[in-house]
Amino acid sequence: MSKTPSLKIRESDLKGDCYRLNRRFDLLEEQVTQTTNNTTVVSAAGGGSGFPPTPLPPGGLPLTTKGDVLTYDTAPARLPIGADGDVLTADSTQPTGNKWSPPGGIAGTISTITLTLDGGGTTPSTGIKGMIQVPWAGTISGWALTNTDVAGSISVDVCLHAGSAPPAAPAVPNTTTDKISASAPISMSAASSAAGGAAAISTWTVAVSQWSTVLFNVTSIATLGRVTIQLYITRT
Repeated sequence: MSKTPSLKIRESDLKGDCYRLNRRFDLLEEQVTQTTNNTTVVSAAGGGSGFPPTPLPPGGLPLTTKGDVLTYDTAPARLPIGADGDVLTADSTQPTGNKWSPPGGIAGTISTITLTLDGGGTTPSTGIKGMIQVPWAGTISGWALTNTDVAGSISVDVCLHAGSAPPAAPAVPNTTTDKISASAPISMSAASSAAGGAAAISTWTVAVSQWSTVLFNVTSIATLGRVTIQLYITRT
């Protein structure tokens, strides 16, 4: 009578197989997904000791527009994109604890648009003398004429036309339809310097939108060989 072969299993083999099987379950568990409200959420539950997945709102992420930020109050929430140049700021008074606002220290400060006319020893001619695109929004608060070589007279119309951010080409103001200085141009008479504040610009259109172009049009000039025109804008 033949003998039935005996099956010998070493304890070390069983331990190795059990370890590999358990490890496979761990790897599978790390890839567990939970579907909630038609939204798939990956759970990082390694070996049964991970955290439970947080379901997203019905319909998925609440983002709708380019630049939206995903934030949180009592549930995931949408923070709409701010204005160009704004920065994300922590604010505990807001529902989600943050908001968009102008860069710190910028709003309320006065910036200057400057244009220097230099005739190289002779009096500059009249006409359009320069255009400057303004990369921020603000309100015109005054003007000044400085840096003259001699006492003289000058009158300058200020024109402005709204524009768009680069790469769009800056707008070119029209000297008639885009004039914002009304009948009160930047001016001085037989002097070496001059300035105008709130009273001098009371009839102007003073709002400046971001990316607008400011144009200076000299309508008369006498004696001066050099003069610097400054326009003060309070940033908003």
